[in-house]
Amino acid sequence: MISAWASVDATVENFMRFHGYDVSVRLDRPQRMARVEQAALQVPGVVAVEGWAADSATWQRPDGTESESMRLYAAPRGSLLIRPEILDGQWLPASVPNSVVVNSDVLDREPGLGVGDDILLDIAGRESSWRVVGSVPTEAAGPAIYVALDDYGYAARRPDQVDRVQVVTRQHDAASQEEMALRLLEHFEAQGLGISGTETTQVMRAENKLLFTIIVAFLVLMALLLAAVGGLGLTTTMSINVLERVREIGVLRAIGASNLSVRKIVLVEGLALGVLSWAVGAALSVPVSAIMSEQLGLVLIQVPLTHRYSLLAAIAWFFVLLGVAVVASLGPARSAVQMTIREVLAYE
Repeated sequence: MISAWASVDATVENFMRFHGYDVSVRLDRPQRMARVEQAALQVPGVVAVEGWAADSATWQRPDGTESESMRLYAAPRGSLLIRPEILDGQWLPASVPNSVVVNSDVLDREPGLGVGDDILLDIAGRESSWRVVGSVPTEAAGPAIYVALDDYGYAARRPDQVDRVQVVTRQHDAASQEEMALRLLEHFEAQGLGISGTETTQVMRAENKLLFTIIVAFLVLMALLLAAVGGLGLTTTMSINVLERVREIGVLRAIGASNLSVRKIVLVEGLALGVLSWAVGAALSVPVSAIMSEQLGLVLIQVPLTHRYSLLAAIAWFFVLLGVAVVASLGPARSAVQMTIREVLAYE
């Protein structure tokens, strides 16, 4: 279960590679990039700014049909604020004009599309030719394509215009980001720049994790309940072992074995069973956690989670099982030392 949680964290961090800024400011209409970037840099605490554009596009297929609408993001070529993992090809090279990168959702919905293909896109009511140069993982928000801002400006007839301002701040905690979002909103309105909304990456990260937290927490609770049931089963097993070895215990007591020695024998047996169960569970947890991460992602966001096996959790679980084994063996050990030599030797 902890590996599933680690997989959630890894998946969310991969999503956030598309959002390397702290605050995103959405303008109510396109503005000149130089103007909005200059306005943002005037706010104390802002250390870097990039103007982006967001739009939608459709692929005009070779057979004359049209694809569903896809989200389009246009960022400056060589942007440091969007650095997703590249699954195939490359990220918007300067040597290829009108290059486009598609996410895995696009490729899933358009099986005939691949890296190296030339495609016809309808952007802002205008058709233009583009070349697919790379593919990236999904952001769990549907089909999306990424283009260079200058290429988009030419295709949409909006040169040097942006409708989003991505801001990097000096401090990156949630409270600082919220405060900066408010400052930017007030400053932009004072500059006569209309704002339709703001978004912080800490809130974005929290929203992404919230989708999984309840489910994973429930699975962890189930694992703890199973451990408790396993402890009860171990107690029963050890009690039966003590009953089956009453005469052996009597012989040990008769030759001088102390209560501590008898108690240690029972506890060591319980610990041995606990270690054996951990070894079997640890071996099975590697493939099972991978399957669980995949299925959990498919159920919740239709995308397999990025699997991360938590070795630290496996080690921690080892000590938890040792504790469970000790607690489960205390009762049977106490019963064993409470038997008198006469009782155990007379036991049939």
